[in-house]
Amino acid sequence: MLYSEDGKQDPLFITNYAIINVLDVLSRTPGVGQARLFGALNYSMRIWFDTQRLDNLQLTPADVIAAIQAQNVEAPVGRIGARPIGRDQQFQLNVQTQGRLTTPEQFGNIVLRANPDGSLLRVRDVARVQLGAQNQDVEGRLNSEPAVAIGIYLSPGANAVQTAAQVTANLDRLSQRFPRGSNIW
Repeated sequence: MLYSEDGKQDPLFITNYAIINVLDVLSRTPGVGQARLFGALNYSMRIWFDTQRLDNLQLTPADVIAAIQAQNVEAPVGRIGARPIGRDQQFQLNVQTQGRLTTPEQFGNIVLRANPDGSLLRVRDVARVQLGAQNQDVEGRLNSEPAVAIGIYLSPGANAVQTAAQVTANLDRLSQRFPRGSNIW
C-alpha cells in the first residue's frame, strides 16, 4: 500500500507516482510475474455537462463529444516552401501545431458553435472541465485513510521467500525517492 502520511498527496497523485516510478521496477523484480495497481485512479480530463444549458442551446452530449474529438487531434506538420519545390522559392516556413490538448483551460476553449453574431459557444459555456480520476469506482484504504494498493503476483516456479525479500529491498530503495510525506506499508 502506498499512502500519504501527512495527507498532502491524494490517491490520484499517488497512483500516478506509482505508475511512473514503482510498477515497472516491481514488475522487473526476479520472481515477480506481475505487479498491478488495484483501483488505479488514472488521470483523465473530466467534463461535467450542464444538461439544462445544453438543452436550452439545443445541443446534446454527443455534439460536445464530437467537437472534442474533432479539435483534439495530433496533426502531422512540416514545412512550406521546402524541397522539392522550384529553385525560385525564396521562403521556407516551418509549421508547428500545439498537438493534443492537456489542460482544463484548453478543453474549455474548444468551440462548439459559431453564432451568427460572431460570438462563439465553447465547452466551458456548457460544462465544467477538470483534471481528475478517470474512474472512482474503487477506493483503497489503509487504517481508514486513502491509499493505493499494489498487487504482486509470483511467477510460476519462483521462490516466494526470495521474491518477497527482493520486492522489499526494491521498495526500500524506491522509498528514499518518494515525495515528502509518502510512505509504503
